[in-house]
Amino acid sequence: MFINFLKGQCHMDLLSFAIERPHFNCPSKISTSSIWAMLATMCSIFYLSACSIVLDPSVCTSNAECNGGICQLGVCIGEIQEQDQDIVEAGENGGSEADLGLDMDKAGEESADMMSAGEMNGGEILTPDMMLDEVFNCEINTTALMNAGVVRRDIAPGIDGATHWITNEPNVLVAFNVTTPDDAIWLSKTKIFFGDEQVETTSQDDDLQVQLELPNEGNYRLRILIGDTDDVRCVDQIFIAADRSRPELSWLTPNTEETWIGQLGDDAQTTLSVEIRDLSHVSLSILNSNDREVAMRTASDESVWSTELVLSEGENRFTIFARDELQQEQENELIFHYDPYPPGIGLSQPASNRITTEDSRLSISGFIYQRMSLNGNGGEGGIESDARVIVTNYAGTDNNGIEIDRVQVRSDEEGAFQLNTQLALNNNYIEICAFDRAENQNCSELYVTRVESQPCVNITSSAFTAQANYTITGNVCPSVSSLSLSINGNQAQTLSIASDLSFSREITLGQDGETTSILLEAQADDGQSDSAQLNVLWDST
Repeated sequence: MFINFLKGQCHMDLLSFAIERPHFNCPSKISTSSIWAMLATMCSIFYLSACSIVLDPSVCTSNAECNGGICQLGVCIGEIQEQDQDIVEAGENGGSEADLGLDMDKAGEESADMMSAGEMNGGEILTPDMMLDEVFNCEINTTALMNAGVVRRDIAPGIDGATHWITNEPNVLVAFNVTTPDDAIWLSKTKIFFGDEQVETTSQDDDLQVQLELPNEGNYRLRILIGDTDDVRCVDQIFIAADRSRPELSWLTPNTEETWIGQLGDDAQTTLSVEIRDLSHVSLSILNSNDREVAMRTASDESVWSTELVLSEGENRFTIFARDELQQEQENELIFHYDPYPPGIGLSQPASNRITTEDSRLSISGFIYQRMSLNGNGGEGGIESDARVIVTNYAGTDNNGIEIDRVQVRSDEEGAFQLNTQLALNNNYIEICAFDRAENQNCSELYVTRVESQPCVNITSSAFTAQANYTITGNVCPSVSSLSLSINGNQAQTLSIASDLSFSREITLGQDGETTSILLEAQADDGQSDSAQLNVLWDST
């Protein structure tokens, strides 16, 4: 039976005296001597040999929420409940029994003598600190998870003192035992919670056992409470990670499993960075094509790992073995193509890097090949397929002139490429640059002179403008006697040709964001003609 005193603020569990040492939970402002006096009086009245004050545990996240008690794994232990103000005031400085709502006349002198002697029927009278220590005087020991493929970490990351198990089994049998001052009763006072559900236990020798199902991968928590609902003596928790997958690796540097790398410097080292995803600790080992270990990482829960790899020229193959604590393995292969030399450029057409032509366009073809040294003296190492080839033509004798044309192509599987580029009248400086898959670069030069043996017209103004008013410029060959201009197919207008064979005319374009077509036609006295067309985009944005 339960008796409430102090208007329900202190609780006595009179039936537990024979098996438990007394604990109390009362207003903090009531003096200790008053409490013990009342306890002695009530015990005398009912002729009992011992008294025990029960605990009222509540949920908590820190000691500050336990009103003088301690927060142990989410439960307040030794908590002092908030009380009505009149009771607190009545209990201060030895308040009277009338104030406290008790009839102290029923207490005998024997009880007072017992209190003054510091004993209660020969038993030790506990101070509040001693009683709080008694609450924690137990130890929960998880002995095993009864399955193969299980490993244990005593300290899980971020969970101080918790037991952490990892398994690849869908069902586990947890066995544990508890050491308390009351070994005879602890089994009957143990409650197990798996998530929010209370689960049943079975006894085996000195252990308690509980069967758990882990249907999905992830983290599970098993919570153990020992004591009555309102008298929690000990709490603990076990974390179980269900991990049935092999480690997963994602490449950060490089970001693909096969990559081409250019010049690295004298040490020929490159950085490998990999992200590791697994519920348990993972160890890594890297072997080269000769099965020699070149790098390794001991088991760790860090998610990103980096190391330096030394490469040889050509193809480098590495095998990465990732193994977690449950011996689940993942194997991946990385391929590095180390090419420290820029590609070579072989021209088939034109046959020379200095030519003169009457054509307005020039055809360029050739092949890209691998070089075995920086200066090419090491010979050719084979074709360079899928190389980028960029040809840029400048009016003049170097790349400081006006850019006339730019064309980009890629070499085919045989390393060959072919393209056409526009030529300006007179001097053209053509730059041919090749980039291999490792982004090594090499460039060659062409010097082309375009001469006029027939009427010709050349436009030098840009095909883009931000203004509505646009000036078209260019030049013609000496044989041109007349020059006309038409816009978007409208009636032609005659243009004047300057003494230096140049021309210029300002025109008004159509609409912003639209293209205007300009056609120039040049005539010679012998009836030959030439034409040039330019599409001009007006874009004010």
